[in-house]
Amino acid sequence: MKMLLHVVIRDGIPTSADMRVGEKDAAKLVGYAPGSFKNLRSEGKGPIYYNRPVAGSKISYRLMDLATWIEQRRENW
Repeated sequence: MKMLLHVVIRDGIPTSADMRVGEKDAAKLVGYAPGSFKNLRSEGKGPIYYNRPVAGSKISYRLMDLATWIEQRRENW
């Protein structure tokens, strides 16, 4: 979560008071193209999302949920 927050601050990504970002910015933060990230959401394979707007996006994601989703998909060597 700290690394995501660092990037949000560094890049000036707009957030809500409860640390949500819009879908396009969420995709960028986790390394997906916006369309691919939207497809993951539509297929039920993406992180938890909110139908609450942030910075012009109808869909938003809390940074904590993005961090959890990333960790759940890490590969163990």
